[in-house]
Amino acid sequence: MDERLLFPKAACVEIISTEYAFYTAYMAPIVEDRDHVGCILENEFGIATTEADRLVVQALCGIVAGRAALLAGAMLAALVKGRSAVALSGVLLDVNQKLRAEAVDTMHELLGDADVEVLLQNRGAEALGAAINAATQLNLLNEISRELDVDDGDLEAVAQDVLHYVNGGLHAKTQGPASWVSYVHSDITQDIRTAIKNEAMSLGMAIDTQAGRLRISSIKFASGQRDTINKQVFFLRKDAKTAGQLFEDIATRLAGFVNTHQLEGMLPLGVNIDRPVAETSKLGGRVADNVDCGLFRNVDIAQALGAAILKLHLPVKVTSVTNCVVSTLVTAQHRFSNTRVALTLNHGINASYYELCENLEKFQDLAGSMAVNTELARYGEDSKALKLTRWDNRLDRESINTGTHTFEKLVADKYLGEIVRNLITDFMDAQLIFSKDSDASVMGEPYSFFTSYMATMEDHSDDLTELSDLLRAGFNIKASVVDCQIVRALCQIVTMRAAKLVGAAVAGIVCRASDGQKDGVVVSISGQLTEMNQPYVRCTTETAKRLLSNMGRKEPTFNVLGEDGYTIGAALAAFSK
Repeated sequence: MDERLLFPKAACVEIISTEYAFYTAYMAPIVEDRDHVGCILENEFGIATTEADRLVVQALCGIVAGRAALLAGAMLAALVKGRSAVALSGVLLDVNQKLRAEAVDTMHELLGDADVEVLLQNRGAEALGAAINAATQLNLLNEISRELDVDDGDLEAVAQDVLHYVNGGLHAKTQGPASWVSYVHSDITQDIRTAIKNEAMSLGMAIDTQAGRLRISSIKFASGQRDTINKQVFFLRKDAKTAGQLFEDIATRLAGFVNTHQLEGMLPLGVNIDRPVAETSKLGGRVADNVDCGLFRNVDIAQALGAAILKLHLPVKVTSVTNCVVSTLVTAQHRFSNTRVALTLNHGINASYYELCENLEKFQDLAGSMAVNTELARYGEDSKALKLTRWDNRLDRESINTGTHTFEKLVADKYLGEIVRNLITDFMDAQLIFSKDSDASVMGEPYSFFTSYMATMEDHSDDLTELSDLLRAGFNIKASVVDCQIVRALCQIVTMRAAKLVGAAVAGIVCRASDGQKDGVVVSISGQLTEMNQPYVRCTTETAKRLLSNMGRKEPTFNVLGEDGYTIGAALAAFSK
């Protein structure tokens, strides 16, 4: 199933994906008669099968049962050598006569072989087993490395595919997922300069629907001095029944912020939200219809919040509504004036860029460029350029949004640790890592290996103390140096693949953003991954530069914001005219 070689793509595999859902009792009738495969899978798991599916499942049951029979027979032969009789019993032998017969046949064959007892008593077996184990570990590690490797040919295909994805997103009525065009113009820097000259103040608000948090900031410009910035974090009301109640609570939090920091005068407020925004005007923004976001869905954010603010007689006016990545682009442009592309590497991933107005249907009469949210996380849902491995397919199958956000699942903070955990558990299942008596319960829990743990791949001490301490404290596992070396290698493999893929995606977006530009494009990167995994960022920028050079494009300039630009970007966007 992880290789997508079994069952139709649309099949419901939720039940069969549950641990221990496929009972051993099913195996005997399946091995004896292939027709039983279809009956059991349809009745017990709700899966309709093809003849090929039934053949594969029958073969797998035969292979597993056959191996068990051979091992059981070998074990019994060793135990009963020299005895005249042996008694066999047990439910498994009762329900699976073929397994019983093969076990007995194997036992009879081995009892006639004098070498059986000698092999079991061989004193060199322990050393030989250790050498075989090390070779097997290396083989599995090399296999994983090969499957997760992406060369420049693969990456150039991804870059071209992302460019096609972005181009198609601008015409989403006929192609792929939509790119969302904002009302933030590239000339916003002029509006910000005017605000600085006038020593103006604005408010920024970031609504995090997934975490249920609200961040509010104020920025006060002072000519020739550092900007004065205040920030505060609140939690959204959980018991709100209607959108009206929710926005009234948000307005109350805003009032508390204004009063706490003693802000005066009519204050423009820029709002951003962690969802794609379908903007119908500079102030008209709704969360895109295809996104489930609770009470925020299909609500005009500026209108709803504005009404709640009026009820409290606050001297605040909503002047801008954007998506988070567009706000980050504004922050980057304020810091680095020529920025045309912004990349966010947080729990998810996204990118925005400035598109020429002449290429945008509703802005063709304007000069300059408008900011576009590419919805990069959704790239790859129908891509042939991305090479998905069995671990990628497993993660997707077990996720809550199966079949969507394909690219995000390969590269984002939310998923990288889980990919590493799946690789570690493959080693554990093969008994190639950690001692047999190690507590595997925590490592067996989905998403228990946080992406932040992957920073330990920078541990270059002889005994890998930092990684060893992490495994002991976080997973109750006493790991050897070899165990730690394997985990570190897996972290490095997963990190480098993700970084290279992001670099390829950036290269594709830069190709689009460089239209009409004389100089190289400036790209700004922000988000928590920029701080906690610097090798990731280095590999991303190096990959993008190399690919663009290979494609005959000018080398971009990269800047790292190293901070969350959401709320500040929203406050800056509030100055937009």
